[in-house]
Amino acid sequence: MKVRQLILPVIAALAPALAVPAVASAATAHVAQSGQAVQTVPGPGAQAIPAYSQNLSSTITCATWSGTLSWGGNGSILVPGYIDVEGKLKDTCNNGYAQLFIHWDTINNPKNELVKKVGPNSSANTPFSTEDRFNTYKDIYVYICSENSTGYRCGNHKGPGA
Repeated sequence: MKVRQLILPVIAALAPALAVPAVASAATAHVAQSGQAVQTVPGPGAQAIPAYSQNLSSTITCATWSGTLSWGGNGSILVPGYIDVEGKLKDTCNNGYAQLFIHWDTINNPKNELVKKVGPNSSANTPFSTEDRFNTYKDIYVYICSENSTGYRCGNHKGPGA
């Protein structure tokens, strides 16, 4: 379990004493590939901090990725907006490479960042994390691309902003 997952409930409990406005959102939501959300509501008296997670996978020619995309926070100094990615990227061809990218936007400032690149017939974990103390994130998704002797290709976007 990440430290952030342990700290967010503590910060939420302290928020009234610190005069931080309450966040109106579910504490956690796990979104299945089917698009249905299951929310876990905090106990009585607890304040909710946005925290969401999706288990995702993608397969294209010469590349696969499977992992978890998590996001939340409210873009404040005490509870920064965040995005975390964990998973495994694999290149399944004898030549070329596979890449995992992440996309997000904060108030008309879209970003596309390379998370990981692996070479032929190899795999690697895909840890990625970012925070913003002034904005929340929107249009969040991941996608994989690969290249080999037959060309360059990218898969479908996966995530809440896809």
